[in-house]
Amino acid sequence: MQWLDFIIFVTITASTPGPNNIISLTSSSKNGYKGSFALLSGLATGVFSVMLICSLFCASLSYFVHNLLLPMKIIGASYILYLAYKNYKRGEIKEDNKTLNLKMDLF
Repeated sequence: MQWLDFIIFVTITASTPGPNNIISLTSSSKNGYKGSFALLSGLATGVFSVMLICSLFCASLSYFVHNLLLPMKIIGASYILYLAYKNYKRGEIKEDNKTLNLKMDLF
């Protein structure tokens, strides 16, 4: 496991907007930094713990189901390409008397 990649991911995920940051902002504005330190520590510990458990589960799953990893990647990539093709073939979208031509707007 690449720990540096994991730490970077956790740091970015923890610092982007979401419910944890909203409650941190609310608590800090009402109680100040010192009054909210326990909440902030708990949120940081919780986010880190969830990320660690998920990464360990994914690593162990890929270890035990190693033979299925390549077919799962191929199926997933095929599905994403299928969705992209369906979006491309959809053509025009009419929205409030305004027609968007997806083929021209995307390329």
